[in-house]
Amino acid sequence: SIFGMPGSDFPAVLRLLIKARVPVDTRDDAACTALWYACYHGHTDRARVLLVEGLADHTIADYQGQTPMAIAQQE
Repeated sequence: SIFGMPGSDFPAVLRLLIKARVPVDTRDDAACTALWYACYHGHTDRARVLLVEGLADHTIADYQGQTPMAIAQQE
């Protein structure tokens, strides 16, 4: 994906999506949100934008009951 390419400014893309009112707490098939993935991959800059500017819900757990914050603490 282009968002993982070196030099890409994913936080800026997130800000554009938030400004366009894209729901930040949408879940995928594993019940994971964008915040969950940001925490899982250690992308604190992305997690910060989702939490502060997107008002992402940090209590939404995946299908195994793991919240983004629990995932972040494991890594």
